[in-house]
Amino acid sequence: MKKALRVSGLNVTLSGRRILENISFDVEEGKILGIVGPNGGGKTTLLKAILGLVSYEGEISIFGFSPAEARKRGIVGYLPQRSLFDPDFPLKAKDVVALGMVKGWFGKLPSDWKERVEHYLKLVNMEEWKDYPFGKLSGGQQQRVSIARVLAGEPQIVFLDEPNTGVDVVAQEDFYQLLTKLNRELNLTIVMVSHDIGVISSYIHEVACLNRVLHYHGAPVCLTQPEILKKVYGPAADRVLVHDEKCENCGYPDISGGK
Repeated sequence: MKKALRVSGLNVTLSGRRILENISFDVEEGKILGIVGPNGGGKTTLLKAILGLVSYEGEISIFGFSPAEARKRGIVGYLPQRSLFDPDFPLKAKDVVALGMVKGWFGKLPSDWKERVEHYLKLVNMEEWKDYPFGKLSGGQQQRVSIARVLAGEPQIVFLDEPNTGVDVVAQEDFYQLLTKLNRELNLTIVMVSHDIGVISSYIHEVACLNRVLHYHGAPVCLTQPEILKKVYGPAADRVLVHDEKCENCGYPDISGGK
């Protein structure tokens, strides 16, 4: 299977401090990878390095291209931790999605932009809200519209940085279900940073446990193994709550006993 992302020997140093050290992993096309770890462990920095937004040492390849070339070709979609839009700015939901089709500062909308906006809003179940002010939507609704904006750029791989920040638990579950739907229907590769390690284990194919170094990369069953958790989160970490059911994506059963 084609490699969507390959990271080899990645080191990142910011302001004289080593943030990431010797990170190596790859992600196959059509997979969902969850990146977990403590605050300050380097998760967001890893995403920024992969996107070419911070300086790094090592090698990064996105569908065979450098980060800069992948962005130029529109292969990459990115949803940062905080919304790019001022909630008081008078943009409708459909306007936000349309912005995902604009390439560069002076880019123009394609001739079929209205049809494409409808299509992507429908994909995220937000078509009936297209004329609603973006700033007045709920956190969960804004999240879905933001995903539609990213999809409008027609990327092959999407990076999400803490996409559920400030969103209630019900909306979080709905969002993860939406991601698995998009993954299946579009064969979309997804790399997601999250603190919700007990929840995302049921929605991802692989997990990367990161705290400056990569302690584990593989099936999310690792989230129930105390020896790995202690390496990532410290000696106080014992176990994580995961769904008491077999993961539909990876096929690994929950071995925590639901405790």
